[in-house]
Amino acid sequence: MADILQLVLVHYECPICNEYAYPPIRQCKIGHVICSSCFDKIALCPTCRREKSNQRSRLLEELHGDVIFPCKYNQEGCRKFDTGKKMLLHQKICIFETKSCPLNVAKTCYWTGADHNMVPHCFDSHPQMTRRGTYNRFRIEHVKDITDKTEIFTIIQAHERGFKLCRCLYKDGHMSWRVLFVSEFVNKYRFEFRIKFEGDEDVCLKLVPTHEQSKEGNIFEGKGHRILDADIIKNLCESNGGCLEYTVGVIDTKLDRIVNDILTWDV
Repeated sequence: MADILQLVLVHYECPICNEYAYPPIRQCKIGHVICSSCFDKIALCPTCRREKSNQRSRLLEELHGDVIFPCKYNQEGCRKFDTGKKMLLHQKICIFETKSCPLNVAKTCYWTGADHNMVPHCFDSHPQMTRRGTYNRFRIEHVKDITDKTEIFTIIQAHERGFKLCRCLYKDGHMSWRVLFVSEFVNKYRFEFRIKFEGDEDVCLKLVPTHEQSKEGNIFEGKGHRILDADIIKNLCESNGGCLEYTVGVIDTKLDRIVNDILTWDV
């Protein structure tokens, strides 16, 4: 059975990236398959050096939904096999996907690995940028002396999950906040970050963790992004000796609801 599967899969293998092609499946004029990602990057077929074709491999496209494929991260440890479309969906959330270090802000860490190894790597290699626990206190000294855009990132491990707390203090004094999941997590609305500030108990933030949509985009934009304006930051610092001090609570809202229900039960 394994030999038959391999005979079928070889027809889907792209000779450039060595990954399996999926619809739309492109080809050269002789019929050699090239995946869509590589097709636009080449001038000639790497197998026969013939020109590319405008025609697609319709037969392979029609069979794609019935052929059993291994996960593209099988070399990293994934043992899942499934039909074409289901495998494409699985690969988007596969915990064995190879990713870069989530704290590689200065482009100086060259670590890559699977989702489940990302948080342990951060604690081993970047201990000054990591915290554990559901409640953590942070302090930014001498905020008024900061004259340039300053980004601060911290990996927080809580409720057996990894989160990336992102803060950015701008020259004009306002501050952006966002929380990202370090790895994929299906129940993405289960957790909340509640941030309370020293100096004014009425100032607080609630952040819902999100997934980073683009590696090239500004993470301090889009869904989940919150802002504290410059006047609020200034007042908080003036009330707290020139420093911005705050407590970050990571709340499992499912457990929070259960506790609240118990407390409101009639005894």
